Amino acid sequence: MDAIANRYESIRRDEGSGEILSGGNRYVHCERRFSIAVFEAAVRTVCRDWGVEPVPTVVCGPSEFASPHIPHEANPQRVGGGVKDLQWLVMDYLAEQSFYPVQEVDEEGDRDLCGGSGGAGEAEVSVLKPGSAWNASAPHATAADLQAVEVVENHAKNGFELFFPGKPDPATRQLLRACGFRPGKKKSGQRSGQWFWYAKRTQGTTEFVLGLTG
Repeated sequence: MDAIANRYESIRRDEGSGEILSGGNRYVHCERRFSIAVFEAAVRTVCRDWGVEPVPTVVCGPSEFASPHIPHEANPQRVGGGVKDLQWLVMDYLAEQSFYPVQEVDEEGDRDLCGGSGGAGEAEVSVLKPGSAWNASAPHATAADLQAVEVVENHAKNGFELFFPGKPDPATRQLLRACGFRPGKKKSGQRSGQWFWYAKRTQGTTEFVLGLTG
């Protein structure tokens, strides 16, 4: 939206100083707002993924332009031992969500890359070589739990799935999020009911997986 809307922005500047001239300027601002119900659902999901308890209450001001938020005094800081507070993580989560009906996920947060119960998606999944030493030259910090990960390449969905023997520790979860992975839960196939982390295939996620598999 920014790329489209900004074409209509027109700001006159002084050719010599670069200062903005008064009058005749057109500014365009794009802002995404969420309903309190959507924001509360996002807070619950992020709290579950990061092990934050109790789930803080969401508030929204009386103004029609007000946005839902977590009160400062109830906003956990440095979640998972990282640098981000809970509000920041929630906004990161919402920024990556699509709200078109055909792409919605269920309340359990199932974002299964394989999808469906069996069929082509399951058949085209191949397991990469797990357990290799972390590639020290990869542009990411390492975490202990990554030594026990099983990496699954999903050709049908053009992505990767990372399976852990248990819930990754906070440092590993923070690293996975920073590298573009998100948690999901299998509802079908051999791994039905098992939690995993997934990501679409990009240059960044491919480099990350290569660092794991050697």
